[in-house]
Amino acid sequence: MYNLVYTNENPDWPVDIFHRYYVHSQLEPSLIQTERYLITDSEVDDLQNKTFIYPNGKLNDKIINKIKSLLNKKNFILIWNFDHEAFWGDDIKNLYKFLTDYKIPHEKVYVVQSDMNVEKTFDVAKKEYNFDLNVRCVYLDAFIYQNMDVFFEDQKIIHREHFDNKKIRDYIYVSYNGNPKPYRVKMVNELINRELDKYGLISLLRDENPLILDRKFIDHGDMTTQRYPIDHYSQTYFTLVTEGYFHTNGFPSHYTHISLKTEKIYKAMLLNPYLLLGGYGTLSQMKDLGFETFPELFDESYDEIKSAPKRFEKILENVESVCKMDRNKLNDLYHDVLVEKVKYNQDLFINFDRKTHSKKFFDQFKWEN
Repeated sequence: MYNLVYTNENPDWPVDIFHRYYVHSQLEPSLIQTERYLITDSEVDDLQNKTFIYPNGKLNDKIINKIKSLLNKKNFILIWNFDHEAFWGDDIKNLYKFLTDYKIPHEKVYVVQSDMNVEKTFDVAKKEYNFDLNVRCVYLDAFIYQNMDVFFEDQKIIHREHFDNKKIRDYIYVSYNGNPKPYRVKMVNELINRELDKYGLISLLRDENPLILDRKFIDHGDMTTQRYPIDHYSQTYFTLVTEGYFHTNGFPSHYTHISLKTEKIYKAMLLNPYLLLGGYGTLSQMKDLGFETFPELFDESYDEIKSAPKRFEKILENVESVCKMDRNKLNDLYHDVLVEKVKYNQDLFINFDRKTHSKKFFDQFKWEN
């Protein structure tokens, strides 16, 4: 049993990471039991069980003083949430300033985030900024719990109809690039420069000269704009995933260690083989969860390369290698070997032991008794 103490009352106040991922997950709900309170409730001072203080709105001096008072008690900790993002850059600076300004004890603060390399990332960042910041960072693999149906056509997680096309396919790969981040623009430009774009279905939703496949914009408030058309997977053999984080020039040095899995990798994995432009070690994390990868198609040593430029180049080499394969051999490999691995990943995602996995998340919190 956990207590959740919210700092603000608003229409969204029950929607937090604990309920989103561990109570209301469609595939394995009710993984934890909770009691919910507002920080102004009189009984909050008498709570005895493990209690998360969860900021869910603006914090004024009155609320902050109440937080400080509660943190003096046993088994109260403060959650600072970046549940499906990395903890880096200005977010680190802002938290340091907040804790310093209000003299909040660092050891009672837990940053929830999704960078699997956070220990390295955070250690380098503290040295880079010369911060004595002793909060604890915990890792959340958010999208193993996310209700993924919203990302798929007909809100069905499992699609297999695209495997039925046994003919030689029109294209080799598909690559969606909604937000034109610098590394995505660079990847698309390199594909064009190497004349590999003719083998792919590519989107890049930049302001000037956008590459449009099925939609002109992404609205993060409308999940239908984030659904991958199954038709694209009937025409291709793999997905080139450009993840949410990849180090490029101009970013602080600690950024190079960020590695996380967003919905992009899970959406791709549930439909076809995939090649991943992301942080180093991301593919290894998928293997650790039990999911199949595709060394029959790719040289997956790219995942071990810590240098972002060298990893970028190795991924491009993989794209080129597959595009230059004999199309009949590629088609046979896809249907004889790769499709079964995709089906395995689909089944594993549906039947994944989220109860056991969730214990790893909650074991990261240290309580006083």
